[in-house]
Amino acid sequence: MAADKNEEEEEVQVKSLFELAAAGDLKGFEEEFAIFANKKAAPEDLPDTNARDWRGQSILEIAAVWGKAEAIEVIVSKGTADVDAQSAATGMTALHRAAMWGHADSSHSCSHSGPPPS
Repeated sequence: MAADKNEEEEEVQVKSLFELAAAGDLKGFEEEFAIFANKKAAPEDLPDTNARDWRGQSILEIAAVWGKAEAIEVIVSKGTADVDAQSAATGMTALHRAAMWGHADSSHSCSHSGPPPS
C-alpha cells in the first residue's frame, strides 16, 4: 500500500512539472525543487526532468513548444534534463520544437544548455 502511495505522489509530481513547464512558472519550479532540497534528497530522488507525457514529450520539450526560455534554463539547471533527447514519436529535440514554433529565445536557451561541445 505504501509503495502505491509513493508511486501516486510521484505521478502527481511529474504532472505538476509538465504543467509548470507549459505555464513557464519559474517560481513553481523553484518551489518544487526546494521541497526536495529541504529534504536533502539524493540526486536520484529529484523529480525526473526527463519524464515523458502521454505523447512522448519531455518536460523540456513542453517548455520549448510554449516558448518558455527561462523555464528551459531552470529545468536544465535543477535536474538532469537531456537537452539532446529526441522524441520517440518525431525524433525532434527541444531545440527543434522551439525553432519549429518560432521561439528564438527558447531555441537559444536549448542550444546553450547542457554539456559543452567536444
